[in-house]
Amino acid sequence: MRIEEWSICFNPMDAYVPPEMQTKSLHGKVFGHPRFDDGHEVTTSAICGVQDGKVATASGSVYELGEPDAAYESAFPGAKQRALAQPS
Repeated sequence: MRIEEWSICFNPMDAYVPPEMQTKSLHGKVFGHPRFDDGHEVTTSAICGVQDGKVATASGSVYELGEPDAAYESAFPGAKQRALAQPS
């Protein structure tokens, strides 16, 4: 699966989870996903690591990172390199 026009976001705030324990997800348009049409916009489950240059999520999905969202990349240059530098 591939995700395009993506950004990294924090999962919705849960009042009973301290801020330092909030998890991050990918938000973008997926391609090659078994449950969604190509280009469908999704927010993934929590990012849990990097496997073979792809981002793995808590649900077991593994995403190849396409191009980040242009506004996200403009605000945070080097987004793809940082995302792939996450500890696995």
